[in-house]
Amino acid sequence: MRIVYLAASAIPSAENANSIQVMSMCEAIAQSGHEVQLIAPARPGRLRGIDPFDYYGVARIFRIEWLPWLPFKGRGYLYAWMAARRAAQLAPDLVYGRLIAGCYLTARRGLATVLEVHQPVRTSEPFLRWMMSRIADAPGLRRVVAVSRSLAEQLARKHGIPAAKMIVAPNAAREPRLPAAEPRFEAGRMHAGYIGGLLPGKGIELIIQLAPTTPWVTYHVVGGTFDEVQGWQKEVREPGRVVFHGRVAPAETDALRQSFDVLLAPYHRHSSDPMEGVHPPWLSPLKLMEYMAAGKPILCSDLPAYREILENERTALLCDPDDPKSWRRALTRLRDDPELRNGLGEAARAVFLEGGTWKHRVQQVLEGLK
Repeated sequence: MRIVYLAASAIPSAENANSIQVMSMCEAIAQSGHEVQLIAPARPGRLRGIDPFDYYGVARIFRIEWLPWLPFKGRGYLYAWMAARRAAQLAPDLVYGRLIAGCYLTARRGLATVLEVHQPVRTSEPFLRWMMSRIADAPGLRRVVAVSRSLAEQLARKHGIPAAKMIVAPNAAREPRLPAAEPRFEAGRMHAGYIGGLLPGKGIELIIQLAPTTPWVTYHVVGGTFDEVQGWQKEVREPGRVVFHGRVAPAETDALRQSFDVLLAPYHRHSSDPMEGVHPPWLSPLKLMEYMAAGKPILCSDLPAYREILENERTALLCDPDDPKSWRRALTRLRDDPELRNGLGEAARAVFLEGGTWKHRVQQVLEGLK
């Protein structure tokens, strides 16, 4: 099929994980034998002068077209209209996208359309909520892809998306393209890695709390802006035990994950977004799939969204996000039990290989579409 992918992500971007997901999906769709053109906005935050294919480490097997992102109120809707119009000009067999307004417009035109949704529509976006509640009746809509069961239930309840037009497809990851990394950190210590954003609620606070109580562990924090790193470094009482690496290009993170002994996902129970409050149950983090692909033991907060992906004592150890002692006990178990470490990593990787790659996800979301 000839497929046009509509996105609102800044590509390439050092800040937004959604751009990693968009580029990975486009690569996997193209690798499945389809002709793909990605349409993205030339919005602020896009890294200039950097090749997006090299930056994300994806194959140069699809095209990217950037459309204007104009500097006035309502530009998101104008961009969606331009993206939908451009898709119609290209006359593809299928429009696929994470752009609600753009996919609503292509589906209303009668273009075969698949909309992928990663979070509920905010109450502050009444026009988007209106579109979401009417997209199921659009003549071109083929299906809506939700990234978690909880999100699918919300879309059905709040927007009337029928079960016949909805599938659940969690996020995925690529199989690491590098051999296991040579040791790159100090021997004789446990090296625990966190790769992700540094906003409050992502778990950096918990890592800083753990550092004084686990002297055998060096914590490696990968990600964050320069100002965020500077701010968190001031909170660390034992600087040598928490190492901040700053931002790393997505193409380079495979080697880092494989060099750590343990991978951490210490999300708080409460989201960093004040509009969300309690940690959203509808998330499907890329981070967890990437961790599983690395074949390393995972320590993760015991929250509903992650129990859809990880199984306690089999593919990860799930810890109380409000109790640092729970994390210290888990780290101690991993330190003292090599069989547990190896078993958790191998089981997580096996589950990933059974159905967690981008190739598996593309097969699922496009199955039966012609």
